[in-house]
Amino acid sequence: MQLHVTVEDGEVRAMLGKLTGRMANPTPAMRVIGEVVRTSIERNFEAGGRPDKWPLSGRVKSEGGQTLTDKAILRRSFTVRAYPDRAEIGTNVKYAAIHQLGGVISAKNRPYLRFKIGDRFVSKKSVTIPARPFMMVQDDDWPKMTQALGKFFVDGTA
Repeated sequence: MQLHVTVEDGEVRAMLGKLTGRMANPTPAMRVIGEVVRTSIERNFEAGGRPDKWPLSGRVKSEGGQTLTDKAILRRSFTVRAYPDRAEIGTNVKYAAIHQLGGVISAKNRPYLRFKIGDRFVSKKSVTIPARPFMMVQDDDWPKMTQALGKFFVDGTA
């Protein structure tokens, strides 16, 4: 007895060809991933920090409002750039790093830093800014990013 098996692989080869073509330039999927992260950053601002709440700023303690959102310049500044091998999410706001990482700001050109809190001016030689990490990928972002990659490679849509 003989058994003959014929494999018709034309559809499989066509699908692999499409997949190979998509893998050559996954920029559309990277753009979606970047937007997932940018949206997550917006949600971090809305929540006042995630998963942990940020320490309240002096302005919020004295005047109310929301920490890191006085004029929302930082909050609205995030941009996404997509490339075949990565997505870059960033801001050009100069004070972003001190709020993300925390640190000490010291007077350099004058003896004191001078700023207004509420209705009075305060003078300090230095101010410690606590870290308020806003550029964070949250656990619930990963499935969205994985789904974006899968959808792009399988369906060709981002």
